[in-house]
Amino acid sequence: MPPPTPHSPLPRSAAPAITALESGATQGTQPRTRVEVVEFLVANREVVMARIRHMLRRAVAARSVTDTGDIFSTLLWRMDNLAAADRLRAATDSAVWMLALTTCKHLVLEKARVADRLRRLAAAYGEHLQAIARDIEGSATDDEAATRVRVLLASLPADADRELFSSR
Repeated sequence: MPPPTPHSPLPRSAAPAITALESGATQGTQPRTRVEVVEFLVANREVVMARIRHMLRRAVAARSVTDTGDIFSTLLWRMDNLAAADRLRAATDSAVWMLALTTCKHLVLEKARVADRLRRLAAAYGEHLQAIARDIEGSATDDEAATRVRVLLASLPADADRELFSSR
């Protein structure tokens, strides 16, 4: 069998392993509970992971800053937060799949944007950042290092760039 390509369909074995009826979830218009959503996604982990791998193969930039496990855990976290805030309206298997796959797609795009910003920052500020890193590493105290990090953040003109560095 030839290796899969970015546009090849998933194998038949990539069908959901558990349905709402098997998990005890209510069919119809009743939204899923936190437990039902997480159980459904965890039971179908291999299918979700296959879809994420497929998306990452197509988003080369995202592969440099993330992996399938990171995307999957963030998917679970976001779905749980939606359910906890009573904002999850997915009542059927199809609705949960649509939401999960859309969320994965957005996560991969978000990671690709981060990778692009990192490349842009490295190109624009590479030498300056290396000099500051050497300076920080040579700091005698933690307070001195913190002051130098604040100087680094202040030297970045764009809010998005400062946010990227301060979040790590």
